Amino acid sequence: MKLSVIIPVYNDEKYIERCIDSITNQRFEDFECILVDDGSKDKSYEILKRYAQKDKRLKVYHTDNLGVSNARNVGLNNAHGEYITFIDGDDYIEGEYFQDIFNSKNYEQWDIYCCGIQRVDENNRRTHIVFYESDIESMFLKYPAYMYSVCNKVFRKELIQEESFKVGITVCEDMIFSFKAFTKATKVKYLDDDYYCYYKNNSSASYKKTTKKTLSEYKGVYRELEKYLIGADLIKSYGNFLKYRKMYYYIFFLTDVDYYDPHKYRTENIEKLIWHYNRRIDLLIISLFARIKIDLPSKIYVNLKRTKNRVRWVNGH
Repeated sequence: MKLSVIIPVYNDEKYIERCIDSITNQRFEDFECILVDDGSKDKSYEILKRYAQKDKRLKVYHTDNLGVSNARNVGLNNAHGEYITFIDGDDYIEGEYFQDIFNSKNYEQWDIYCCGIQRVDENNRRTHIVFYESDIESMFLKYPAYMYSVCNKVFRKELIQEESFKVGITVCEDMIFSFKAFTKATKVKYLDDDYYCYYKNNSSASYKKTTKKTLSEYKGVYRELEKYLIGADLIKSYGNFLKYRKMYYYIFFLTDVDYYDPHKYRTENIEKLIWHYNRRIDLLIISLFARIKIDLPSKIYVNLKRTKNRVRWVNGH
């Protein structure tokens, strides 16, 4: 079998049929589709069972609600394909995605295939993101949200068979997984077409409000990355990317209106990185003041953001 498609499903009854149909309607047939219901409270599980009765390539598993990482791990533990890909239950694919990969006689020379992405909103408005072949660090810095994702990629199973997703992490749970795979890969193929359709579902995990727990998890992600880079003796090669991940956490820390603490921010202040990677003049100025223990600018900034957020929620946005 050439391909295993792993789909974690949680309360996706509105979208999962579209997702499955986009896979089974492709000309490519040498695949298994592993559907893992993560304790859905809607009719998702019933829909999965109904589809599996009609198509033997579909394999359904049911777990308690332990999160997307656990669901993907269940899929990995039961995958038999030469290659593995992931699709979220509210997303779908277009075109002959898999056929275009595996129709080639020498498809096995590539460790990872990476296709472009279409961001699709509820009005079917589309934003096209097409990648190009470049060095790994540049790709992850220029397209962080999309390169972190495992969903627009097809991985050789041997490359990732010792890897798993960390259960309990709710933010950037696939970033470490993807980055490790790319650092291990010998040859990566960037496809010209944006086959993967990422549906902008405002109720999905990607759009949940930041909490104190998730804020802490952002920090944990870059520390996990640092641990991996040091252990694999890659810190010199990808130190720039590690600095970028640290900056990402600090910006979240500063701009989160409910959990910002000027004293904690000051102890980890890295205003030069914020300026270098993000060009955020507002954050640069606040960081400079924070360094000399002047917190009024940051307090004003956070209170303005809090007021703006309250107005937005009152208006129903």
